[in-house]
Amino acid sequence: MHSAIGFTARVLALATFFALFAAPARAIIIQDASARFTDVSGIVTRGSDSVTDISAPISTSITASIAGDFGSALHSVGPFGNLGMQGTYFQPGDFSNDVTVQNTAIINNTGRSQFGAANFIIDGGFLRFFAGAGSNMIFTLSLESKVDGVDRSSFSASIELANDSTGRHTVSIFGEDIGATENPLTGDVDIPLFFGALDIGVVEPGGIIDLEYKVEIDGLMVQFVEVAEFAFSDPLNVDGFGEAPTVSFSDVSNAVPEPAAALLLLAGLGLLAGLRRLEASYVRRA
Repeated sequence: MHSAIGFTARVLALATFFALFAAPARAIIIQDASARFTDVSGIVTRGSDSVTDISAPISTSITASIAGDFGSALHSVGPFGNLGMQGTYFQPGDFSNDVTVQNTAIINNTGRSQFGAANFIIDGGFLRFFAGAGSNMIFTLSLESKVDGVDRSSFSASIELANDSTGRHTVSIFGEDIGATENPLTGDVDIPLFFGALDIGVVEPGGIIDLEYKVEIDGLMVQFVEVAEFAFSDPLNVDGFGEAPTVSFSDVSNAVPEPAAALLLLAGLGLLAGLRRLEASYVRRA
């Protein structure tokens, strides 16, 4: 009963969001996931999957996974762009993990000049890394936009966990602030639920917007490895609405939402945030 109520409320919250701010547009969706581990002897283990559909939303999920004595990784993207990544590595070597969602050919078919914005959700996760001196793991989340093939704005956030030449553990956070915090006792990094928006600027009638949303988690482990572990959202639960960016349009002559619409949006986002926190099922630390 509770899960049914939660699902219904989530759908209503997201419906509010998309009804107010979704673009009246067609989109070509491209989703791609890959994982790779290369051990110190040069043996490569690789997994990948991808799908393209000219009529959004995509009706199938994709999954990329690898496993062996070195550890394992699992990444997936669902029909509505909900994505998840998790992995654990135990042996020296280097690894690369990435998930990409592209929304292309989003057309301003309103007949008027519009301000465009890309709205996205970060569903949360964590990073944990301890290895020999000279080792590191880097998390990067990026969103890039183009209009009529010309680069517009971009959003990028990076987190690096490293052990320097003396073996000292460090955490560095770069780019946009997504609320990530370091636990001073463990050195782990928590990534919270985050609602983001990227200002695309003015899109003329008939203008075409292309978006690329990408999450990358790469690393190099030398000498020894205690643990390299990460989780970003939940790769085993990607059937619902998720992180992939959507475009909202607002008339250049009236770029600010009406007060009632703005209040309805905030209510919907607040409800969604509460539900995501209650229902979050990605792997947490003990």
